[in-house]
Amino acid sequence: MTGKEAVDAILKLIEIIVSWPVIVLVVVLLVRSELPEMLLKLADRITKAPGGFEFGELKARMQDIETKIDRIEEKISFEPSSSLTPELQRRLELAISSFRTYLSQLGFVPPAEVRVRMQPGSRNAFYGDDCIVIDPDLANDPDIAFREYTHHALLGEVPYGNWSSNIRQIESGLADYFPCSFNNHSRLAERSAPVFGLGTPYIRELDNALNFSSGGNTNEPGAEMAAPQKVGEVWGGAFWNIRTILGQQLADQLLLTSWMSLKLGDFENDNRSDFVRVILRTATAAGAAERIGKIQSIFEARGLTI
Repeated sequence: MTGKEAVDAILKLIEIIVSWPVIVLVVVLLVRSELPEMLLKLADRITKAPGGFEFGELKARMQDIETKIDRIEEKISFEPSSSLTPELQRRLELAISSFRTYLSQLGFVPPAEVRVRMQPGSRNAFYGDDCIVIDPDLANDPDIAFREYTHHALLGEVPYGNWSSNIRQIESGLADYFPCSFNNHSRLAERSAPVFGLGTPYIRELDNALNFSSGGNTNEPGAEMAAPQKVGEVWGGAFWNIRTILGQQLADQLLLTSWMSLKLGDFENDNRSDFVRVILRTATAAGAAERIGKIQSIFEARGLTI
């Protein structure tokens, strides 16, 4: 390369570096974390621009963008374990990410982080303190991770506190329902059934006709304090019936919105019918008032008086 060619190359490089697109890119990279807040503050101070542009609309759009960014950035971290192979971690991460996207499309906003921990020998899976704990023998069944991630989602919307047995049962029913609806299949965790030795090719079946008056899927008649999963299967069956009537999208949004709208006053009498009334109220607001009678009859057929 001649001296002149070298000088020309340097000048060309300087020209690229100081070009407007590069400058704009550098500025955006430097302030990207501050940009949403800056624009929101601007929209608060100025409501309308010349030509009729509404800054309130800009503010709403920026808030929506912030929410979507938060959803994308939720971190899934895995605690080191000899039972967690790279391939198993990859499969779990892909499964949880796809399920999270599905819930996000329904209106769920993921918390900042969820952790995953292997617990060999437990023959169980559970959720607590932003951590999904799974026995490696169950980790090859995505439904197990889906159910525990649903706890992560539902408890984030209605924090676990002094819940009555009825609220626990409803939450358990929803934790069964959303994985099944996502899979478009009424049977939960077919791969894991042999691990539990239940004698059925699934853990729970939502296409059922179980009744609240029997305490759910249990041999203890009238077992009001039965395990949440037992009565939860009755709720899950009713939710699956609603899905049959409304279709997946509307039913899923209806049930998640109903849960998210729960207030302590909705359960003043700790009555199972209270949540049904929340569902009916939400359905009316969503424009499904013509289906109210059918939804109500689903629960009445299972032994509830509305």
